[in-house]
Amino acid sequence: MKKTAEQVKTSAAVVIVSTIMAMVHRFLELKSTSFIQIWQKTETISRMRKTGNRFAGKIYKLNCLNCVTNYDYENMVNKARSKESMADLKTAMITAGVPDDKIESFFKIAKSDITENAETFKSAGLKWGEYVDKSKCVITHTPASGEWKDKFGHYLQVCVLNYATPVYKWIDGDVTLTDDEVNEMKTFITPAKPSSRQGLKNEKVIRSPRFDTMQSVTLNKTNYNLNQ
Repeated sequence: MKKTAEQVKTSAAVVIVSTIMAMVHRFLELKSTSFIQIWQKTETISRMRKTGNRFAGKIYKLNCLNCVTNYDYENMVNKARSKESMADLKTAMITAGVPDDKIESFFKIAKSDITENAETFKSAGLKWGEYVDKSKCVITHTPASGEWKDKFGHYLQVCVLNYATPVYKWIDGDVTLTDDEVNEMKTFITPAKPSSRQGLKNEKVIRSPRFDTMQSVTLNKTNYNLNQ
């Protein structure tokens, strides 16, 4: 059974209390793509409608994300496109009854052509905020609306691999919503629209959580508990 965000615990043996800016600098120092876990608390629920919604502005969400960060987005999508293209082609050949040795021989010769034709994705660039220096993951931004309106902050761009079951709680009283309340609350959330730009069957889920919403982060066998 999938764990909730409150049930997931870090496996890191080292625990450090860190400020947000110290954590930002830690990510700016990364030299390669890294796996991280983020425990996050947010009072803004994405795509939630307010009209007639008794939950609006009265609940918060706890989540735990398993992600990779500090990656080359364009390269990551293109490699995935190439992999999917070759998998689809191989499946079609197997279905048609092409012998395994013939399939293997074909891919040895044609792999570079398949890759070249599949890897045509171009990133549209960041439509909000700015990357810090030459970082591939740390972004600065001052929102024009929402919970962080007019407040300058740092954000971390990640590719989400999977996440725990979110926990929703009432701000007043800190009581967890019942299953019925969660189901009712979800009726006010507009479903996310899948992106067609990546050209992938299994879309890469890109998110940019604000550091202020992070309670803790596990990176390179160390868990950082964030304070303001």
